[in-house]
Amino acid sequence: MLASASLSKPTFAWPEYGVPRIWLVALFVLAAGVDVRTSDLGIGGPASNPLEVLVFAGLALLLADTVLYQRQPFEILRAGWSSNPFLVGYAIWAAVAGVIGLTKLGLSFFVLRNLFPAFMFFFFMSFSQRQVRDMRFLLIVFLVASLPNIGLGASQYVFHGPFPIKLNAASAVKMDVDGSFVTAAVSGLFNHPNGLSILLLPVFLTATGLAFLRGTRSWPIRTFAAVVTIGAATLLFLTRAKGAWVWGVVGLSILFAPSILLRFRRAWVLHVGTLVLGIAVVTTISLQFVSTTKTMATRIRLWESTWYAIQNSGFSALFGSAQFDVWSASAKLSDLQYANAHNVFLNQVVYFGIPAAALYMGAFVWAVRRAQQAFSAAEDDQMRQVARICLAVQLAVAGQYFFEPAAEASGHALQCFFFMGMAAAAARMAKA
Repeated sequence: MLASASLSKPTFAWPEYGVPRIWLVALFVLAAGVDVRTSDLGIGGPASNPLEVLVFAGLALLLADTVLYQRQPFEILRAGWSSNPFLVGYAIWAAVAGVIGLTKLGLSFFVLRNLFPAFMFFFFMSFSQRQVRDMRFLLIVFLVASLPNIGLGASQYVFHGPFPIKLNAASAVKMDVDGSFVTAAVSGLFNHPNGLSILLLPVFLTATGLAFLRGTRSWPIRTFAAVVTIGAATLLFLTRAKGAWVWGVVGLSILFAPSILLRFRRAWVLHVGTLVLGIAVVTTISLQFVSTTKTMATRIRLWESTWYAIQNSGFSALFGSAQFDVWSASAKLSDLQYANAHNVFLNQVVYFGIPAAALYMGAFVWAVRRAQQAFSAAEDDQMRQVARICLAVQLAVAGQYFFEPAAEASGHALQCFFFMGMAAAAARMAKA
């Protein structure tokens, strides 16, 4: 009966057609919290990664839905395009560039493989969010997914272990605020404290928003969010990831900013402009302190290495796969030989070319715009709360991403796309 009723709908309607699969979306979010890649069986093959296992489950569901609801796969794609056309364009270009990059024996196909679970997740999430309670349910699941890393990080600080993932060499030379080396590493399920800080920054802002902003009506949920806030804030401090501290403060300023600064027409333009200014200020100030001068100078040399690597190669500029070129250039220009730009946005150029970088930045701007529109159109506290959280997280993460090479990891990418999808759903529901 359900199948016949769904098939009788001649036009696309978010709340009516097909099966939402919100439980599959929740499983993806939980798996992103334990995104551990311990082995790799080859190009395109499965690795021991819970997200990639869910990809196969998702593909099986798509096949079943094609039989039961002939239009559903198309409507899932259409929902993704409606939510963020720039992100869909980025996914398409990354797929094209990743495959073409195999002709250059580049590593970009492996990056594409890592991103694929996050791409699939975004489409499922865009199609499945039908009501405000769906968004709030997923935000709570997002906090639950962070608990393994929070618990493990606490153990690593108190008991000096365990470290399921071996720390990389860079962890040994991480500097504290006073310029000394960090002696107690806290990394959770990552190989460097900065990886944990990238995961925890959105968790901290989300938990703070659910705990202290108007909109959470359940005291057990508010209490749980407050506990996660304390845990995430403590570990963010212990990671000694100074960039995460700065962008956490930026996110908090958005969470608690006067409504008039978020509600006026085209406020998102001001937000994006402020983000760009903030990046310039952080870069300038970081060059003035002993504990951050060397780190920031090295990053700038890596950015220069990226442009040096692609300026004489039309192929790299268009399709990326420039990791080996950046590796060679950084040996000449930087005191750290590295295969990427240590900057998420410039890394899109390294991996998939300049068009991918433009689309990726467009996806961020589009999502910020949708979150601001959702806040402006919202008529109740719950919707305003979700919109504030999305806006704060996306601007803070974009700032942190400018200084970190994070977005090629499956879990980090899914986390980023999670809030892009959430912002689009909030804008759609606020205007309904």
